[in-house]
Amino acid sequence: MGTGGTPSERTSLSLGSGAFQVYDESISDRLSDLLSHYFDHPRMYCFAQDWRGIQFFILDKLTQNKPETMVYIYDPARGIAEELLPYGLLLLRIADGTILNGCALDRFAFWLQQAGLSSLDVGQCITPRVFVFLGGNEEDYDTDPRSAIRPALRVCILEDEKEAER
Repeated sequence: MGTGGTPSERTSLSLGSGAFQVYDESISDRLSDLLSHYFDHPRMYCFAQDWRGIQFFILDKLTQNKPETMVYIYDPARGIAEELLPYGLLLLRIADGTILNGCALDRFAFWLQQAGLSSLDVGQCITPRVFVFLGGNEEDYDTDPRSAIRPALRVCILEDEKEAER
């Protein structure tokens, strides 16, 4: 991975033409700040995503060098977060490329073909036109790549609006 063995010690990394992306420090810092606010965990560390904008994170950046630290995913389109697997195991799956097995590569290839693209840049993702938790269809993807920050920010804004209505 770039210059080091953990995501914080590297430049960005793209696997499978952008199907899975490890962020550089700039993108990681921005998304970590945003998700830290949303989940109310001040030291969250968001370090990767798949092409659908599903974010990979740990709850405490200070534990990133511990292989047993649990990795979570956050899917802004579905509005859910889930425990995934230990950090050390995820790093192995990134290194050997098996992380791509969970990235819906057939749908990604179809979308790339429809969009006339050969890859996605690190930090770009494709989300449903309407988020699933708002009644959208997970198969009705937007036609243009967007910044990974946009879907995460959109969910934070929606949540803030819900809070203000209460």
